[in-house]
Amino acid sequence: MDLAIRVNVRYAAPANSQIKDALLLFKSARWVHSIIRYIIPQLNSVSPAAMHLMETLKSSPADVRQQQDGERAVCVVCMEVLTSPCAELPTCCHQFHERCIEPWLKMHSTCPTCRHQLPTDAYTSYSVYAINTTIVLQQSQSSMPAAELLELSASNQVIRAIVNARVRRNAASTSATGAAMRGSLSTEIPIFQTEPPVMNASVLQRGSGLSATLPPCISEPVVPVMHRNASRRRFREQETIRAIDKRRRLSDSAEEQDISTS
Repeated sequence: MDLAIRVNVRYAAPANSQIKDALLLFKSARWVHSIIRYIIPQLNSVSPAAMHLMETLKSSPADVRQQQDGERAVCVVCMEVLTSPCAELPTCCHQFHERCIEPWLKMHSTCPTCRHQLPTDAYTSYSVYAINTTIVLQQSQSSMPAAELLELSASNQVIRAIVNARVRRNAASTSATGAAMRGSLSTEIPIFQTEPPVMNASVLQRGSGLSATLPPCISEPVVPVMHRNASRRRFREQETIRAIDKRRRLSDSAEEQDISTS
């Protein structure tokens, strides 16, 4: 099964750098490793529940429990009234239509109601086979030739980029075989195959469309602390300038008063 993950990032470019330097970084193995480390928690949230859990739900249907307020129980997936028999998750004991919870558990390993973590297959591995990073420039730069865009200064600027990662979930049998050779591994951390992914980086002028349409994806905006701190720093600097001007005006008025009284 293939997954598309989209991440909005803000990259703080170092001093004396240009747009072409950022493109080189976005094509590097270091950038790929950083993106992979970031999307691991996202993959955990979309990992399917263990196969034995779905088989248990099918073989052990439950009766709908009466609500304390007298209202009829509702399946939170489809928001329709629950009817017996239904599927009841272990531990948290929330109930759903079997037709609703089955497709959910094929994409998630959490309860739809309380987000309780459900068991997953012991060895789930992923292959990242494409990472495309696109720099988004300002509208005023949309008519500039590509050669000039690459030479633009990015020194100490925050560059906005969109990262589209294509991830393939491998079959359980393949994952288990590979994991058995490596020894026991935590079930909470996805295993990545080491095949190098295809890496691309490009420049996208704001207002133009993306070159490819992605399937439903995970979108996780990353708000840089540096950007917020810069705003606060500018505010403090403005306050300092205003305070200095106020002291200067008060000093000037005091001197004028001394001159008039002498």
